[in-house]
Amino acid sequence: KTIGENFNPHQHDALEIVEDQDVEADTVVEELQPGYLLSGRILRPAKVKVAKPKEAKKEAEKQGNKETKKEKEEQNKEENKEENKEENKEENKEENKEENKEENKEENKEVEE
Repeated sequence: KTIGENFNPHQHDALEIVEDQDVEADTVVEELQPGYLLSGRILRPAKVKVAKPKEAKKEAEKQGNKETKKEKEEQNKEENKEENKEENKEENKEENKEENKEENKEENKEVEE
């Protein structure tokens, strides 16, 4: 039923994008699992393969790559923040130890005098 129809996201679930120059873009080329309607309402969308021109598929892949790059960058930023927090804690501990040693030395000198 769905083969040859234009892809409609409300009626179809695209599981695969196929490069095909012979068919118009966004056309269903294969139905992998039929969908179900009941009283004009969609119970389950049909699972289908959709045709895209070669260039359109490459553009879709580029978009996907851009999104994953952004996600990775955000993850790296979060990881770097956590690492920096840990490094700063360690540095602050060392600085506080040094300051406390200095203060203790000064206090001991005052007590001895």
